[in-house]
Amino acid sequence: MSAMINALLWEGCLPFKHKRAIVTSLLKKPELDADELNYRPVSNLTFVSKLVERVDTLRLVSYLNDQDLMPQLQSAYRRFHSTETAIMEVLLDVYCAIESTRCTAWIVRPQCSVRLCRPRHFTASVACQIWHLWNSA
Repeated sequence: MSAMINALLWEGCLPFKHKRAIVTSLLKKPELDADELNYRPVSNLTFVSKLVERVDTLRLVSYLNDQDLMPQLQSAYRRFHSTETAIMEVLLDVYCAIESTRCTAWIVRPQCSVRLCRPRHFTASVACQIWHLWNSA
């Protein structure tokens, strides 16, 4: 298996039979009605193509890290770096700027993704509450 993956990566080309996917439509949430807007496509790729993609990604990320080419604020493809981590980093920068009395602005898009608006996730309203507590202390 290892020799095959190395050969595919060396060639830089995946055979056509491994590029094909079976696409099915799944309902986003069980409680939604069967309207076509409530479905999302799911692609099932072959095991080999997923394995090659994973090995390729691991090698690329390893190379970028070893050569110090990964941007410091890059969240994708990095361990322990999520959207929440990025937001908390921005919030920390804002607090440091406020504390050093530099001109500071917090601009928030009125529409945020459903993933970030869940109560267990950090939201703009939480940031405003924290900022209020910070200023009143």
